[in-house]
Amino acid sequence: MHMHLNNNKNIFVIGLDPYNLRKLKGISGSEHYNFHALLAYEDVVKPLDYPYELMLKNAENQLRQFPGTIDAIISYWDFPADTMMPILCRKFSLPSPPLETILKCAHKYWARLEQQKIIPEHIPAFRAFDPFDDDPLAEIDLPFPFWVKPVKSFGSFLGFFIDSEQTFHRHLPTIRSNIPRIGKAFNEALKHAELPPEVQGIDGNHCIAEEIIQGYRQNGPEGYVYNGEVHINGITDSVKDKAGRSFTSYEYPSVWPQHMQDKSIEVTRRLLSRLGLDNSAFNLEFIWDESTDDLKLIEINPRISQSLSDMFEKVHGTSNHEVIVDLALEKKPDYPRDTGRFNCAAKFMWRYYEDALVTRSPSLEEIARVQQEFPGTEVYIEAREGNLLSELRDQDSYSYEIAIILLGADNHQQLLQRFARCKEILTFEFADPRIRQTAKQA
Repeated sequence: MHMHLNNNKNIFVIGLDPYNLRKLKGISGSEHYNFHALLAYEDVVKPLDYPYELMLKNAENQLRQFPGTIDAIISYWDFPADTMMPILCRKFSLPSPPLETILKCAHKYWARLEQQKIIPEHIPAFRAFDPFDDDPLAEIDLPFPFWVKPVKSFGSFLGFFIDSEQTFHRHLPTIRSNIPRIGKAFNEALKHAELPPEVQGIDGNHCIAEEIIQGYRQNGPEGYVYNGEVHINGITDSVKDKAGRSFTSYEYPSVWPQHMQDKSIEVTRRLLSRLGLDNSAFNLEFIWDESTDDLKLIEINPRISQSLSDMFEKVHGTSNHEVIVDLALEKKPDYPRDTGRFNCAAKFMWRYYEDALVTRSPSLEEIARVQQEFPGTEVYIEAREGNLLSELRDQDSYSYEIAIILLGADNHQQLLQRFARCKEILTFEFADPRIRQTAKQA
């Protein structure tokens, strides 16, 4: 079968996985596209370390051996996919924002320097430091408490709340032993870019310390820049648990008061129109301090959030993947349209707060019952029978994600009721984690 003989556009997706392929196939015009996996999902998203140059070479070889036309390369993942995309696009003369622009968002220190020039009142105080120095704390002239994180990481990997010298020194060995996992590969990516002098010395094995941002409520405007014009697709609320540590849901559209939604859009437009990010999707994260109406930017991602794709699909009829495909083919996106079957949607992260042995996880029958009761619902079980929660990969430091439930509803209240109902139907059972240790010894 010669895929390249039809007139479909060949679109290469870095680290394509079955879930995102389904979302891509649901976008308008998808019957004219062939989607190809560029590098395997496991190699892009799950490796213990990233052989960056080898990955680039493998991707380039795969493209050179392809018998048809190469019409676009897209990515919705964070590092390393986000930096590989512009490098590969440059090699194959395809449209994409330059690597430097992507790094102005992805390199946490460079990002803050840029934001400081454009929206200084909307960012926290920050400092870069080298965790391998003899006395790294001496480089941080911020009062306790503050956050530290690597200049490149994802999720909350190696993010720590520092409230004293003792806490800093307690976490330092963990940072030193783990930061090269991503830092080394990030340094390979940096070699492909022209860095300004103030960023040159701050590489992937450096960290950034930041003043704690006050406030509890978070939102994320998502959209795209086309020919210099900023378009907003929508605003999602990121909801945390009572302790304010772990995310429990993303809900769309935002229920923030209109004046604060407008403010987050205004800051987004001001930042992006001057940052030089063009013909690219974006997704930002803000924190709002309700006591002062202060709005602070946490970060900017130069991509769609595939975490939100199902919500956009439920509310607008097609996934936000449509935006990156259109941009990659140099078409102005016609997005969003309101043709979805729901008024609002959410991604619920069902969490468990202590280590445990999973003795029962939800059955296929239970999942089918949920989908029968609430059509369109998707259920992903993360913790399976026999798992020890502390052995699940890529969790935050404060809780364990046991399942993800993607729901649609008429309104936000109904969303929460439906989630509660799903938790009644889907049955997990847990036991003391030491049971497994005892069984092992026996």
